[in-house]
Amino acid sequence: MAATLPGSAWSSGLCSCLEHKPSCIDTWCCPVCQVGFQDNAVAGNPGGCCGIACLASMCGFLTICACCIRMKVSEKFGLGESCIMSLCMAWCCPSCSICQTHRELRYRGLPPGGICVAIMEKGEEAAGGAAAGALAGGAAGGAAGGHRDAPAAGASADWELFADEYLEKGSELESKNKAFKLIHQTDGNVVLYNTIEDRPLWSTNTCGQTSEKFIFQGDGNLVLYGPCNSVLWASNVSGAKKFVLQDDGNVVIYDGASVKWSPNTYLGNAPNDDARYHGDNLEHDEVLSQGHYCLCTESGHYLIHQTDGNVVLYNKDDKALWATNTCGQASAKFIFQGDGNVVLYGPGNEVLWSPNIHGQGGAKFLVQADGNVVVYGASNNALWATGTNGQ
Repeated sequence: MAATLPGSAWSSGLCSCLEHKPSCIDTWCCPVCQVGFQDNAVAGNPGGCCGIACLASMCGFLTICACCIRMKVSEKFGLGESCIMSLCMAWCCPSCSICQTHRELRYRGLPPGGICVAIMEKGEEAAGGAAAGALAGGAAGGAAGGHRDAPAAGASADWELFADEYLEKGSELESKNKAFKLIHQTDGNVVLYNTIEDRPLWSTNTCGQTSEKFIFQGDGNLVLYGPCNSVLWASNVSGAKKFVLQDDGNVVIYDGASVKWSPNTYLGNAPNDDARYHGDNLEHDEVLSQGHYCLCTESGHYLIHQTDGNVVLYNKDDKALWATNTCGQASAKFIFQGDGNVVLYGPGNEVLWSPNIHGQGGAKFLVQADGNVVVYGASNNALWATGTNGQ
C-alpha cells in the first residue's frame, strides 16, 4: 500500500473551520464535549468522549486541554509544531484550534466524532445516497444510501466510488475491462485481485479484523471502518473527488487529474516487459523517473518513485518500509549520481532528499533480497542503507 508515514505540516489552516462544517458547529455548541471526543481519538479510540478531558474543560481548563491535545496530535503525526506555538494557537483562538485539531484527526484516519458531527454526517450520508441513486437511475449502488451491493450489476460506474459511497462486506468494484476486482471480503480484508491470473495485487492487510464498511468519505479520505467507527485502515489524504479502479490494475484517488494516493499496483503486470522496470540496481547516473521502480524478483521488494513525489520501498505485501517523506512535493528524478550520491531532485534541480554521501566512492546501488536498499563502496563497504533488512 502507499506509505502513510507522518506528514510535516497541518493539513488545513487554523481559520479553515468551514472546510468541515459539522465539527465547526459541534465546537460552537459544546467545545468541552469536542475536546473530550478528540482526547479519545488521539488515544486511538475514535468515536467516544473522554470524561476526564471533558470534566477538566468544564472546570475552566478548556484552553489548557485544547493545547495539550493539539501537542499530542503534533507529536503523534510529526507535524513539527513547538509547544509554544501550540499554546499560542489554543490561547489566541481556542475554538479555531479545536476545529483544526478535529480536521487533522479526521484527515489522519482518527475521526473524533461529536454530537452534532454524528447527526449532520448521518444526514449528509443519507442525502448523498439519495443523490447517487438518482444519478444511477435507481441502480443498486445509489438506492441503498450510497453503498455498492455485491456485485453492483448494471451500475454505470462499477469501477468508481464518489463522495460517501462505500463497499459493505461482500461488495466489490470491477474494472471496465473485467480484468480486476476490488473486494471487501467477509474476513475483514479489502483485496485487489487480478482476475485473469487469479492473484492478489494489494490489500489493506486487515484479515481477521471485524470490518464494517470501506468508504470514500466526503473529505476525500478512503477509510476502512470497524465497529464503533474504529479505523482499521486509511489512505490519509483529503480534498479528493473520486476513487477509481483502472483497467491497468491500479487503484487511484484523484482530485481532478491530480493523483492524491495510489498503491501503484500496475507493478503486478509482467515487470520484465515494463519500460519502467530498472532491475534490482541502479548504475551511475541512472535515473528513476516518476512511476519507475527497482524490483528484487527474489524477494518481491521494490523501490518506486511515485507520482505523488515520494520515493518508497515496499515489501512483497505492499507494506511501506521506508520513504523519502517527500509526498506532495513536485519531484522530477531520483538518481544514483556519478559521484556516488543518491539524490531526489525537483523540477528546478532543487534537492528534495539525499543521504549526502557524495565523494565517498559509492559504486553500487542495490535493492537486496533481505529488504535493505544499500549503496556500496568500491571495497563492498556499505556507505548508506535504508536499514530495512529483515523486513
